[in-house]
Amino acid sequence: MLNGRRVDIPSIRVSEGDELVVRPKSADNEYFKQLADVAATASQPTLGWIKSDVKKKTIQITGLPTREEAEPDIKEQLIVEFYSR
Repeated sequence: MLNGRRVDIPSIRVSEGDELVVRPKSADNEYFKQLADVAATASQPTLGWIKSDVKKKTIQITGLPTREEAEPDIKEQLIVEFYSR
């Protein structure tokens, strides 16, 4: 759910201050039950513009990403050339 409303669009655009929450019905799913165990063992880098709470199954957007936080091997020029065809 995004800001208390159910969404089913994977590519939905979020803004600063938005909150994503797993629906209570979906929280009973086996995938989300194992999420805390997987998150404890995973070594993922933390992002400065996202704050997550694995126990509550929430993600809060606290800011906007900067270019320095993007993957270093992204070549913007190739993307622009592809979509300008």
